[in-house]
Amino acid sequence: MVEESGRQPFTIRHAYPLWSVLQVLLNKVAPNVVFRANYTCSQFFYPYDTNPITGLDFRLFITPKSNIVTAGYDQPAQKAPITLRNVFDMLRDCFRCYWFVDDSDRLHIEHIQYFRNGGSYDGSPVVGIDLTTQQVPRNGKPWAFGRDQFKFDKPEMAARYQFGWMDDVTQLFDGFPIDVVSKYVNPDNIEQIDVSKFTSDIDYILLNPGEISKDGFVLLAAKYTPGQADTNIDLTTQSLKNYNISPSTLNWGTNSSYKHVRIQLTAGQKIRLTSNANNPARIAWLTNNDNATSGGTVPYVSGTSLISQDANTTVEYTVPGYGTVYMYIYIGASSSNPSYRPTSLVVLGYPEEHNLPYVNIQYNNTDHILQNAYVAFCLLQQYYAYDMPAPDYKINGVQMVAQGIKKLKEQTIRFPVLTDPDLVELVKTNLGNGVIEKLSINLSSRNANATLKYDTE
Repeated sequence: MVEESGRQPFTIRHAYPLWSVLQVLLNKVAPNVVFRANYTCSQFFYPYDTNPITGLDFRLFITPKSNIVTAGYDQPAQKAPITLRNVFDMLRDCFRCYWFVDDSDRLHIEHIQYFRNGGSYDGSPVVGIDLTTQQVPRNGKPWAFGRDQFKFDKPEMAARYQFGWMDDVTQLFDGFPIDVVSKYVNPDNIEQIDVSKFTSDIDYILLNPGEISKDGFVLLAAKYTPGQADTNIDLTTQSLKNYNISPSTLNWGTNSSYKHVRIQLTAGQKIRLTSNANNPARIAWLTNNDNATSGGTVPYVSGTSLISQDANTTVEYTVPGYGTVYMYIYIGASSSNPSYRPTSLVVLGYPEEHNLPYVNIQYNNTDHILQNAYVAFCLLQQYYAYDMPAPDYKINGVQMVAQGIKKLKEQTIRFPVLTDPDLVELVKTNLGNGVIEKLSINLSSRNANATLKYDTE
């Protein structure tokens, strides 16, 4: 474990979230279109819980590569050219994600499975138009009747996918070629997928900065920890009791005229206490006193001591101990006068955090601990499983079964539409559920000419 013990935290001060990058670029080319970090714009990147395809929990960021190559930099990169096309290509090649703009001028980015399923990750495919039931008024037959002709986009059926980044990376970040097992693929068609504007192997960059170009960006997939706002506790409304605070030499008083406010907190929380202008505050941290009664004796948190705070001062503390801790604030003899109590107690919140996770990857019977592993192709390749040319494929000699078949069976069909259809929803024919590849509508006759794509096998 020498390698783990030698790690030092490294804070990237200028990393930009995906939603912000997209919105800035949209403002340049389509200022009326918006993209927000919420479920409406992307169930894939901003789900209610975890990623709907893999169950992973991450948020995407990018940072100019020079901000990492030059570790401990004083000035962030001042210029880092990037285009909307660069970002869209990266999302397609890394995550198999595509985009569209809805009628409310919102940009949507979703995984290919969302489109294959007609606009949903869950349940049955969403069919918007069913041509197997809609009838031709002239003869009473379905619009799909006798229209089963199709062709294959065979040139697109690659026999192998190979992956790469802008810079050299370690093997697991490059992943392994995907070999498609099918008689329909073109054996000479090898698709090289290079994420040309980005790289992602953080450890390789930090260990080999001289081999890394300072142009381009680093793609980061961080785990998100939500923040919490400050919580104000009104001490003037808290009930008062007299407790004998142990040890008794502190003379916090067994006499009923000596009163205390008891506040339940959690160890590790940070608090801010402001004492009254006319009365100092005296504090003890206590635990194991759920059954304590007025006048009873309760012990200190181990290792702590009495805290005395001058009048008219504001001081911050960290709650000591473990688990639930009770804070006792000495009020004094004038127990009935709230003005003798400290002015305010604030439980301090904390900002949201994003940390690059470490993931243990088994390769060649050896554990490999990868930082930023959610954007290593050894894991990114699982997104391709929903968009394969054939049911069977191999990665590094291991037989795999596709979760979804690439829709390369193509059909052109004509049918009437009274209202403009939802282009994400599917069209059902005798060939199955087709994704709308292209659609044009004659505004006079309301006849639509559509190109539909179906599963290959």
